[in-house]
Amino acid sequence: MVNFYDEYLGCYTVKVLIVDDEIPFLEQTKIFLEKEDDELDICSTDSPEEALKMIPDDFDAVVSDYQMPTMDGLEFLKNIRETSDIPFIMFTGRGREEVAIEALNLGADRYIQKGGDPRSQYGVLAQAIGQEVQHHRTKRMMRKLSEELQQTFDAIEHPIFLLDTDHRILRTNEAAEEFFSEGEDELVGRFCHEVAHGSDEPIDDCPMERTLETEKVEQIEFYSEGSDKYFLARTNPIMGEDGKIEKVVHQEIDITDLKKKESELKEKKMMFESIFNDPNRFIGILDPDGKLSRANDSSLDFVDISMAEVEGELFWNTPWWRHSPELRDKLKDAIKGAARGDAARFKASHIGKDGRKAVVDFSLRPVYDDQGCITKLIAEGKDLTEIESGG
Repeated sequence: MVNFYDEYLGCYTVKVLIVDDEIPFLEQTKIFLEKEDDELDICSTDSPEEALKMIPDDFDAVVSDYQMPTMDGLEFLKNIRETSDIPFIMFTGRGREEVAIEALNLGADRYIQKGGDPRSQYGVLAQAIGQEVQHHRTKRMMRKLSEELQQTFDAIEHPIFLLDTDHRILRTNEAAEEFFSEGEDELVGRFCHEVAHGSDEPIDDCPMERTLETEKVEQIEFYSEGSDKYFLARTNPIMGEDGKIEKVVHQEIDITDLKKKESELKEKKMMFESIFNDPNRFIGILDPDGKLSRANDSSLDFVDISMAEVEGELFWNTPWWRHSPELRDKLKDAIKGAARGDAARFKASHIGKDGRKAVVDFSLRPVYDDQGCITKLIAEGKDLTEIESGG
């Protein structure tokens, strides 16, 4: 019995079209083949012309005689091959070698001679049908997988090369072809460093070279003067059955916008640090519940402590406020209000490390995120000591 399984892992029937001008032979062939293998479903016709109309139906294989009055088997095969690669077996009593050769040249998959013991003969035919259908389905599934792989490959928006271990391009996606303004036929066979960098040799710190050495995913960032863009070049090894690298997937991901955002963020951070560490202001950042997460250098130096000593402390319990229960209560109320969205401002005093008293214009305001939620409180004290003393 021929066992076949479709893509869904279920058994299926092999549908075969038999073409022969001898009707008794068609009846005999159907009986013997279906008896030989109960998974074969035999349809038949004595007209090649009629068969050509039937083949677009869901047949898995065609078995045809050679010598037929209106159209011989070779002409019949030639017509089929214009539109279909369905498995085709020439099953005929004519034993001329030149017919067999021509049939195979025209695309026949097998050439089997009639004659001899029927059981043995139809056993050979049933086996041939099974093998050719299995081979055809395997090719079709592989072609489908290849097409799906290419579709997935092309759906990725950044350029990708499939490389051999000598840095030669084996395959590209549409993004790579568009980026380099060359088709796959023009790119395949060339070195990736030639295409990507215009270099005869791998670039310094080449991720491909590192992948070949480490057998791991490697990546680097680089700037392309030609396109005025930044890229992340990443190489991912594909291991063979022997445990060695067989191929490498090379991706070039455009990170220009990311680098721009990083630069803007760095600039904003520098600006924030410049403002935050203003030597003339005491500044602290609190959680909405009043715990101190950060204080600037001026405020820490004033009471001679490190950030580690006060980080996570409730702000009213820190050294700036311990000297006055009244101020501590006022601060607690201000923090509760700021956590609800109400800014606060009042005059306060702090006692420094040398006993120096500083009078400050203290303010507390909430900070909101993009969803309108309060995430932080900013505490700021502007030193009014000289103003208050008339200095």
